[in-house]
Amino acid sequence: MTDCLAVFDYLTLTLGVAPSDIILFGRSIGSSPSCFIAKERPDVGCMILMSPFKSLREVAKDRVGKILSYLLADRYRNIDLIEHTKCPVLIIHGIADTLIDVSHSFSLKAHCGSKMCKLITPDNMNHNNFRL
Repeated sequence: MTDCLAVFDYLTLTLGVAPSDIILFGRSIGSSPSCFIAKERPDVGCMILMSPFKSLREVAKDRVGKILSYLLADRYRNIDLIEHTKCPVLIIHGIADTLIDVSHSFSLKAHCGSKMCKLITPDNMNHNNFRL
């Protein structure tokens, strides 16, 4: 994930974009790079997460069961990364999402280190079909 930081640093150090002018957006698996950057670069403007997850192992546990989930490396632990977030955070997760359960977003909100963290849960939104 250091490539993510290289892009962020290029924007801020080379192009002169103020970190506070950068909005991180991560959807599904893309929520991990966003959470990582928010942890490592706390002066970022804000972060929007759409259909995020606690960790890949937790998604696997929901889908195939606890025992089989241990075959998957416990990577992309948003639940740990988000604790270090200082910027404002908006989480959007559909109630009808059957790929990543909305409970992941409730947990992420509960563990968010930001003073401003909002969770929106549209009723008819699923993982791939949404209107905002």
